[in-house]
Amino acid sequence: MYYLPLKDEVVTLLKKGFVPLSAPEETSLPGYRSLKPGGVQVTDEQYLRHMRNSYAQLPAQLAGLLTFEAFLQQAQQKRKDIERAISAAAEQAQQLDAGQPQDWLWLTMYSNADSALAWSVAGFDSVWLAIDEQRWPEADVQPIQYTEHWPASFPQRLLFDSPQRAALMQGRVILPRESVPTSVEVAGQRHWLLRIPPHAIRRILIGSGVSNRLRTELGAMLRQDFRYQRIPVATMQAADIGMRWQFQTGLLTSSEKA
Repeated sequence: MYYLPLKDEVVTLLKKGFVPLSAPEETSLPGYRSLKPGGVQVTDEQYLRHMRNSYAQLPAQLAGLLTFEAFLQQAQQKRKDIERAISAAAEQAQQLDAGQPQDWLWLTMYSNADSALAWSVAGFDSVWLAIDEQRWPEADVQPIQYTEHWPASFPQRLLFDSPQRAALMQGRVILPRESVPTSVEVAGQRHWLLRIPPHAIRRILIGSGVSNRLRTELGAMLRQDFRYQRIPVATMQAADIGMRWQFQTGLLTSSEKA
């Protein structure tokens, strides 16, 4: 089971049957932006290989008048420019092999609804959808690996995060951007939408900081929409001891609309 935190947009998204995907390169977390390959040092062997290839492409009549040694000697004065061109081509090849985050979209969720840290990051004013990933095979949720050593290529890199964030116990859905045709623009920022089957939502958790207005709107929608009428709803309640809480199960009622 994974938990997707949403805020005021939860009512609209549930009505339409979508969840939002994000662009990894727009995150404030380090390591998910475009990778810039370091300068490629051109060796003598690479330079000679390039020159042999260039010599082999000379027209037959010109190659017959110029030996490879003479061709190499003539190019010596332009060697730095040639090496820069070789290096740039190698960097471009590295970048193509590695891919880029802008080719992908992601959805980050939590696996522990009792984590104070996860709620602090997501916000106690959020609504968490408990999602059974077995009922949502199109999403293919993968657990994040928390380690200092990340793959250099995308999308594999998007399934890694810093060990300092391991307590969040997150999972991610990674999808090619071209495979997600639905998007909307909100406040100048584009958001992509992924359809979720209602039966994959097994429970709805209401954070302690959710406004009465949102409770009212969400409660009304859940009672009226037959797709969600049987989904249990639980509200976060402060426990008697320490910084703990419990979830009180029950549909939002009219008494909670005040």
